[in-house]
Amino acid sequence: MFIGHGDQDNRIPYSEAEASKKWLEDNKNSIDFHTYKGMSHAISEQEINDLAEFIHKNLN
Repeated sequence: MFIGHGDQDNRIPYSEAEASKKWLEDNKNSIDFHTYKGMSHAISEQEINDLAEFIHKNLN
């Protein structure tokens, strides 16, 4: 599972992303967690690239 989250998100607190990651891991899920420094509630080019890499890695 992929989680990408900006550490400056003003809509969904970063702490909620961390809590989600912990809950998923505690329930036996493998998480690929990425923090994007300075990013608010948005999608960055880096996040798209990271997601594409994650998909490619997990399709093979």
